[in-house]
Amino acid sequence: YNDVGKACDRLLKLRRVFSVEVDANLAEVRKRLNTLLDQCGFIPANHNGAYRQWLLGVDCAHPASLSQETSQSKSMRESSASSTMPRMSALKSVSYVLNRFLLRRAFLNARVGELKFRVKTEDVVGRHIYKYGRHEPQLTEWLRATVEPRDGELLIDIGANIGWYALLFETLCRGTTAEVHAFEPAPDNLDLIRHNLQQNQAQHVTLHEMGLSDNSEGAALHLFSDANRGRHSLLPINDHATVDIPTARLDDVLESMQLADRPVRLIKID
Repeated sequence: YNDVGKACDRLLKLRRVFSVEVDANLAEVRKRLNTLLDQCGFIPANHNGAYRQWLLGVDCAHPASLSQETSQSKSMRESSASSTMPRMSALKSVSYVLNRFLLRRAFLNARVGELKFRVKTEDVVGRHIYKYGRHEPQLTEWLRATVEPRDGELLIDIGANIGWYALLFETLCRGTTAEVHAFEPAPDNLDLIRHNLQQNQAQHVTLHEMGLSDNSEGAALHLFSDANRGRHSLLPINDHATVDIPTARLDDVLESMQLADRPVRLIKID
């Protein structure tokens, strides 16, 4: 969401928002959200990523339980806003335009720190990774600062796309016996995540080429355009092609791998 107002419009579809009834005055809800966001110390308060990060650290029934921004997260945020970034982003933006519209390259290679990504040129996720060297930065920083996998734990990435979070979890698991299990059913995304896992020599990530459901009967995946490969859906909401994909229950997958008794540290689903 581009601003808190739009987020409110979505949140009002819930039965309760911070103990405010669904039919409450929207302006009052927006005011309370802005106040709570300011208390968290996230700047700007209406930033999409910061809003999501704030939601992850709050008990919706008890706004007083808001978690404070850690010093590590703050340091990472301030570092990412250093003066060199605008210049590098500008150069990458020029490079992106040349590669997409002049050279007409279907795929681009991006580097984010030690990680390497192959991305689809038109895709919004790939474009951001290539041009800015980041994707959902506030959520990424929150995960880096908060999640510390322990030996034997599982991290589940449902809807792994091209592998941004799977590879983030890979870096978090280093030095432990924790495992990452990434689920992605879309053939176009699978080509990229396979490549990205391989070129980064991901040792902790197991890729499952399927969708998760409440059954193992398979389903039709309704594809979106290359402009946003993260918008493929099991719901018939896209006007593009459909592909049949295998599905499974998460419990069944873990049980088949003799992992049913292992503690799950984190589930990311998108």
